[in-house]
Amino acid sequence: MYAMRGGRIIPESRVPIVWTQDPAARGSRAAESVGPTRLRFFLDWGGGIPIWWDFGGGGDDDIAALGLSDRLLEGLRAWQLDWERDFDIDTGFPTPELERIHWQTGDELLARLRAEVGDRAVVLDER
Repeated sequence: MYAMRGGRIIPESRVPIVWTQDPAARGSRAAESVGPTRLRFFLDWGGGIPIWWDFGGGGDDDIAALGLSDRLLEGLRAWQLDWERDFDIDTGFPTPELERIHWQTGDELLARLRAEVGDRAVVLDER
């Protein structure tokens, strides 16, 4: 199946789900036809927040549309900044303990992210 987006034909699985507050639109055929939004969870240099969209979104409006708590957003940003500060592409983390803490924090943030988005999106762990 294919859909039009921005004048381009793309696979329907890569079209974002319709975010709406209108209860009448929820569960509509149009919203269901695009499938669930797929969010990719991974760190990247200068990313700001470790959430990436399958379809290329991810700007401030897309982040706001997720309706995530301020506490979670702050945690995600801090985790990203800690990684950029502590991780070296050639040598990794400076200590095994810091690496363990980093990945443990990532596990906790991923669980919170999945809980907060619920069934509005599929969150893929791509760390």
